[in-house]
Amino acid sequence: LQLNPELPSALLAHAGLLWTPAHGFPHAQVIAETQRAIAVAPNFGDAHGFLGAIYFHVGLLDQATGEFKRADEITPNNPAVQFHLGLMALFQRRYEEAAATMEKNVTGFVPASVENNIANALLYAGRAKEAKERIDQAKAQFEDEGGIMAGTQALLLAVAGDQVGAREKINEAIKTGEGFGHFHHTTYVIASAYARMKEPEPAMKWLKYTAANGYPNLTWFERDPNLENLRRNPQFLEWLNSLRPQFERFKSLAAAK
Repeated sequence: LQLNPELPSALLAHAGLLWTPAHGFPHAQVIAETQRAIAVAPNFGDAHGFLGAIYFHVGLLDQATGEFKRADEITPNNPAVQFHLGLMALFQRRYEEAAATMEKNVTGFVPASVENNIANALLYAGRAKEAKERIDQAKAQFEDEGGIMAGTQALLLAVAGDQVGAREKINEAIKTGEGFGHFHHTTYVIASAYARMKEPEPAMKWLKYTAANGYPNLTWFERDPNLENLRRNPQFLEWLNSLRPQFERFKSLAAAK
């Protein structure tokens, strides 16, 4: 960057280095940096894909979908882009489509994250038994990076009414995932499990942790079926409102590119 401040690949690399727990996931700064790369090189597919990932983390789901679609136009049939388009379908509540799309595009992804997302899509599609069988098999086969598969097991046990088993898996997820870079996805699943068990206090504790540590996905918090038991909780509603000013700033940044 000292040699060429407008070199797109360097701008994207710098954005990726910034977007870490060590730097506190500075979403606004990273959005601006990635937008600079795209301004210089509009057909930089990796930059569009990376920007899409940031956007969905902060709740800009429509904008994220747009970036992934643009990346798909530039680099057709890229499994990473296709997988994220499946994830966007999940966030847009097209669950069967989401499960099928993600299933076809798992190449190169961390299995724990893949299996968590597919299991969630199956759960939302009303296929909870299939989701549980899948995550149990995956956890026996793959390393549980970040503890997210144990967290998903906890969620599915909570859905099935097994609160003792769910709490055991929550403890396992926390022990496994502490220190993991994107632990915020695991903590979100933990919060969801507590919400399913109708335990608002620990659910709110982990939701607040999730948003404060890299994943303030307000739009999904507002529509996720797993959080349905919190919909009328005053603490939950107040917390959502506290996230809105930040969300609007991210939205303005996305519109200004």
